[in-house]
Amino acid sequence: MENYNEKDPIDCIFTEFDILGFKDIVKNNEKRLNIQQIANSYHNYFINNVIESNKNNNTDIKFQIFSDTVLLYLEYGSWSKSSRVENYKKNIYNYFNLLSIIMCNSVLLLNSKVFPNVACNITGSFPIRGGIASGSIVAEAINSNYPILIGEPIIDAYEWEQQQNWLGISISPTSLDSIKSLMSPNYIYEDLDDFWSKLISDNLLIKYGVPVKVKKENRVEYVETYVVNFVPSEQKYINMIKNALLEKINTLSSDPLKRIKYEETVKFVDFVISKKLYIEAVKFQNDFTVIGCK
Repeated sequence: MENYNEKDPIDCIFTEFDILGFKDIVKNNEKRLNIQQIANSYHNYFINNVIESNKNNNTDIKFQIFSDTVLLYLEYGSWSKSSRVENYKKNIYNYFNLLSIIMCNSVLLLNSKVFPNVACNITGSFPIRGGIASGSIVAEAINSNYPILIGEPIIDAYEWEQQQNWLGISISPTSLDSIKSLMSPNYIYEDLDDFWSKLISDNLLIKYGVPVKVKKENRVEYVETYVVNFVPSEQKYINMIKNALLEKINTLSSDPLKRIKYEETVKFVDFVISKKLYIEAVKFQNDFTVIGCK
């Protein structure tokens, strides 16, 4: 019988990703990928990024991958000591930086003509959409595995991810106030840095009207929240991102429902460009990002 370690609920920030068009990646990909190739790409695309982020920033971001669903979460700990509060705020900041890297990779890998995927040992593309939430979850372990994940932020993140109609990662409007409060100074520790303002000033988060699906209608509406930015400051990477999206759009002329997702993503990139809300490219430089690949 497996050892069962009952655990109290933990407070965490939680992101759920969906890999769009996963059935085509598995069954209909023109490169005829096998399951092992896809698993290897998952390792390089998701897992190595998390490992590298944890190593560089001394964080403990956890993840689970199930087919086309990726779960990424970080416990933000206790408010009992100011040093710990400062530490978890930095960790959440680094968590958002990691989300930005993952999203940037996702867009750049849309088209192999735009960037040499082989250099990163990644096969195929992984267009993603994600929702971010916060709150308490139960993560119960059996022999160091995590087969049980239950909690409201999981549902919140999933439902918000499903509503969006683009490639992008954004904070669920129902979790926006709690995440903002987590990262801002409070009446107990007023002297701590305002990491929410830092996320905004560093352009890791941008206030934006996210396109959401209107049920039973072929149109979108827009809900304002904060979006994880993925557009670096260097022009060559801006061009790569735009070209990758536009090339993909050109292949979807006969599929307007898919095409609109990419068109809405281009609108976001154009908004970032028009407002010059770029992220410093140095934030993307490590061995497990597309930009960092040699």
